Amino acid sequence: MTRRQKDPLRPLTQEEQTHLEHLSRASSAPAAYVARAKSVLAVAAGHSYTTAAQLAGRRSGDAGAGVRVATEPGSTVSCSV
Repeated sequence: MTRRQKDPLRPLTQEEQTHLEHLSRASSAPAAYVARAKSVLAVAAGHSYTTAAQLAGRRSGDAGAGVRVATEPGSTVSCSV
């Protein structure tokens, strides 16, 4: 049985989704930005924070910080490259 996430991810806008998809595949972007984009996309797709961290190549404790920022009301996803 899975537990409900304490801080569920708010729905991404189409613009945010597109930006994160491009960023997750960017070879010239900093590795931390790429990992964070992969984590957010995985959580948006319904994966747990732990699974999202593993998919992004991080340990489970690392992903929450990057994903949690995107769950706050009124927050936007922005990563400058």
